[in-house]
Amino acid sequence: MQGMKTRSHLPRLSAHELFKGKLSPDDPRSGRYFSMYSSVLGGIVTDARLMTIPLEDHMVHRGDGVFETMEIHRGKVYQMAAHMDRLGRSAEIAAIEFPMPENEIRDILLETAAAGEAREAICRIFISRGTGGFSVDPRECDQSHLYVMITAPEGPTPSHQLRGMRVITTEIPARAEGMAQLKCCNYMPNALMEREAHLAGVDSAIALDANRFLAEGSNKNVAIVTPTGELKTPTFRHALQGTTLRRVMGLAEGLVEEGLLSGLKQADISRAEAYGASEIMFVATTLKALPIIEFDGHPIGGGEPGPVVRRLREALEQDMRENESLLTPIPYQD
Repeated sequence: MQGMKTRSHLPRLSAHELFKGKLSPDDPRSGRYFSMYSSVLGGIVTDARLMTIPLEDHMVHRGDGVFETMEIHRGKVYQMAAHMDRLGRSAEIAAIEFPMPENEIRDILLETAAAGEAREAICRIFISRGTGGFSVDPRECDQSHLYVMITAPEGPTPSHQLRGMRVITTEIPARAEGMAQLKCCNYMPNALMEREAHLAGVDSAIALDANRFLAEGSNKNVAIVTPTGELKTPTFRHALQGTTLRRVMGLAEGLVEEGLLSGLKQADISRAEAYGASEIMFVATTLKALPIIEFDGHPIGGGEPGPVVRRLREALEQDMRENESLLTPIPYQD
């Protein structure tokens, strides 16, 4: 069209031109991403520029993959067996076959973590449907792929840990029954939950199931402490069976014995019951146990973090340090 400026030619980059030079010291990727294994590449890389996934992988353009997130603390993977078991369950629901035997995947995970050298980190493991094209048809993919990513640790901000979080009920519905135990890579509803919370000026959100009972947060389980001292969690019909939540419920048995809790229960929780709770908390791998002090504008427990969430967080942290039965050492090359 007359008067329009033509776009200047974009550079055509060769592999040499693309990768020449090192990551600059102030490049944020160099301090956040430690190592990655890719079955597409067939090995481990420690240069963040090489930590890529093919765009034609169905996990990228369709969310057709499953994943797990594990914590590495003091050079050991916490609850590795439980996370691997859940990864297997997700893959079975998604009808994705592991690209190699599970014991080999575990070895790759540990070797990738060792290559990253960090003693405090997050391990993310992904099983994708595989590469093959851009349709939605799984038959395009001849082989599933494994990706293992070791990144810098994550966690709640100090202010959230000390003062707690303010949350709302989201308009995004909870996952359908039968699909709630599929920990897949399509997290668009979860992302929209967090966006909704941000626009509302709060920290996060909780989804409700079809019967308007509490289900889960965007990437975290939820629990309440009733006025009678019972630790109560939603059922798993519409919420992922959290690995950390299950461990928290086990550790909470000690608080029952002490008398800080009167009991443990898994049952439907209405919003009205939650508004009247003495404590509400999020539970997740990276958050551990985090207090919620306000829900839909209702102050919880007087608007201050309560003693149960504090004790459960302390118990989790101790478990991560001392429970050798749940800790898998990483074979670092010291």
